[in-house]
Amino acid sequence: SGWQHHRWSIVWESKSGARSEIDSAGDEAHFLAAGPREREPGQVMTKLKYIFLCVILLVGSASATDQERKVVSREEPEYPTIAARMNLHGTVKLKIWISPDGKVRRLEYIGGHPLLAESALKAVKVWKYELAAQESTGIVELRF
Repeated sequence: SGWQHHRWSIVWESKSGARSEIDSAGDEAHFLAAGPREREPGQVMTKLKYIFLCVILLVGSASATDQERKVVSREEPEYPTIAARMNLHGTVKLKIWISPDGKVRRLEYIGGHPLLAESALKAVKVWKYELAAQESTGIVELRF
């Protein structure tokens, strides 16, 4: 009785001859549930190395791309006429990508009232930021 690896699944065969198939997630569960003597020596360290590497890469990329850059030139958004008639106020939230030369390369509307969003996008598109060695991203909130 014991685990047998077949083409794309793992089959468990008991002493009585009963068989059941499980997928790779079940194999993972068996690995995690197995006692220290049943695991191969390098499996645990290999998994830990991969997890550690992923954490380092995620932290490094987040800190490199989300550095704070100062606005050098800023245009205020125009308050839309229809929003004024409706006495509509609020905050528009945008995600921006800033190229190394300080220009806003890309904008993404994240939240806020849609009537205010077009004006916010138009204004932030022409903002200029200080120079940097690499592209960065940021979140901008504009209050109307």
